[in-house]
Amino acid sequence: MFCQNCGGKINDGSVFCPNCGARAEGNSQTAGQASPEQPAGQKGASMLLLNIDHIPDKKVRALGLVKGNSAQSRNAGKDLMAGFKNMVGGEIAGYTEMTSTARQIALTRMQEEARGLGADAVINIRYDSASLAVQGIAEVMVYGTAVKIVEE
Repeated sequence: MFCQNCGGKINDGSVFCPNCGARAEGNSQTAGQASPEQPAGQKGASMLLLNIDHIPDKKVRALGLVKGNSAQSRNAGKDLMAGFKNMVGGEIAGYTEMTSTARQIALTRMQEEARGLGADAVINIRYDSASLAVQGIAEVMVYGTAVKIVEE
């Protein structure tokens, strides 16, 4: 079993991830396949994440812009295999895994920042990615608006 929060290996029967402390309950997805819409939150709390600019049928108070980013480097062994794969075509699984991990880490960091503001949700979420000047390093950034749901 793998952690939806950090992608680390979790032993069967564990309640929490030994790497990041996220709740492992019902956590059966493999690394790199965690759903950004349903991540395992810090200390078991979940947060609503939307890429629309409102929460249907809810009134919200904006708390501010929140963001998270992660820069991941490639592995020399994976680079060699990717070079061979590039000659014949097809998906380069090592790079797919690397970018998926970077997205999940960036998303988790954004959620932590939102929790620090007391947010219930992050709306209008957007992703951005770039290759940094040093070859082999990819950065993923995610940002959105932290909001508090207002009870009517």
